[in-house]
Amino acid sequence: MIGSLGFLTGFVVVHPKLQSQKWRLLRLSTIVATGLSAFAPIIHAASIFPYEQLDQQAGLRYYYLEGLVIVVGVLFYATHFPESRRPGSFDIWGSSHQVFHISVVIGAIIHLYGILVAFQWNYENQRYFFLVQSPKSRAMAEKIAVDSNYYTSTQDWEVEGFQSETTSIASAIAKGRLENGRRYQALKEDDYWSPSDEQQFEAFEIW
Repeated sequence: MIGSLGFLTGFVVVHPKLQSQKWRLLRLSTIVATGLSAFAPIIHAASIFPYEQLDQQAGLRYYYLEGLVIVVGVLFYATHFPESRRPGSFDIWGSSHQVFHISVVIGAIIHLYGILVAFQWNYENQRYFFLVQSPKSRAMAEKIAVDSNYYTSTQDWEVEGFQSETTSIASAIAKGRLENGRRYQALKEDDYWSPSDEQQFEAFEIW
């Protein structure tokens, strides 16, 4: 989608026959559509995950702020403000076209900052997935979810049929390698994870 819109925008902006005032709205529309396309995955994610989770893990508030800044820049460009009020006073500095480009740069900076903030949160709140097969394994996992100091040996998990990568996670939990105060949450499989085969697993996410 972004590739198609980017190509269309480039074509409309540089094509000689589309440079007149008659096609100004078309040029502006393609630019705005390309920018707003970034909200497609955001809207999709918002329909699945709660706002707080998206804000922490992806920096959602910064994308909203970025969109607001760019929309303000587009309004300046579309209305020719402020040169429409004082013709000739903004021929060098402060024209609407300059304001538009500055808003795009500010939006990019906000976007980068949002990514860095989200990365820092994900780095400090790393999550692991493990699968629970039997009722006994589920009970063991629930004890870990409630009490991060609950001890279980790697052998206990191996007896329950866990794969090697899962036992290493369980071992890390048992040995206290995860940060204190970490929040644990059991997730429903139909919300976050879908089993591919006939095996009926339940997914647990350690936040």
